[in-house]
Amino acid sequence: METELKLSPVTAAQAERVFSDPALAPHLAPGRTIRMETTWYDTEDAALQALGWTLRLRSEDGRPVCTLKGPKHGLSCPELETPAESIGEGAAKLLARETLPEAVRGALEQPLLARCGARFTRRAARYDDGALAFELSHDTGVLICGGVQGPLCEMELELTAGTEAQLTRFGEHLCAEHGLPICRTGKKTRALALAEPPLREISPFFAASELLNYCIRCGYVSFRMDEDSRVHYGLTALGAREMPARFGVDFDRPCAAPEREE
Repeated sequence: METELKLSPVTAAQAERVFSDPALAPHLAPGRTIRMETTWYDTEDAALQALGWTLRLRSEDGRPVCTLKGPKHGLSCPELETPAESIGEGAAKLLARETLPEAVRGALEQPLLARCGARFTRRAARYDDGALAFELSHDTGVLICGGVQGPLCEMELELTAGTEAQLTRFGEHLCAEHGLPICRTGKKTRALALAEPPLREISPFFAASELLNYCIRCGYVSFRMDEDSRVHYGLTALGAREMPARFGVDFDRPCAAPEREE
């Protein structure tokens, strides 16, 4: 079982402030850097995704690991992990687990296709104050899907000792102190969103706001450059789902035009 709180987006400057936070620093072990490459797999008809499961093959400083994760309940989800040089080897080892749900077993027995991926560098350090322990990490790199790349910059708190409630309270402290948002969508979901065509073009009024870079990092807004070097911003399906609740944005109501001075 994995219990994890995700914060995203988190810039390098914000991450540095978190690692130096007086509530954390005295209990942090020396950090380490890990280079990671991830590919997520599914069947042709996305059977695993329909069941709420994800399958990935990840290289961690050259060490290959195959991981299968189930649906989340709160911050926790079932997780099965095994060393594997290929997705075929990983699926075979996972199929040998007696606790594997039958529907998931049926999906793993089908041909598996690469759906999306990520390349990133992880800065990680273990926090332990005697009552609560977790792995604190900051990931920076790119998400990849269908030849399209998008930025990745997030923090994770993965529980190793203590309770989910303790981890949540600590995460809420970091959010309040450093202006960080809790993220409820995983890397795979945001990577897959890169291949979705924009639902509509965003007005230049929105594009000029400070909110734009944040929304691009979250995968809520995509952009492209035309033949005249003009940049066009588009609302993604992920943005349409999450921005109204997070920001109270109503995309069906036009922005007010700025007043012109006479």
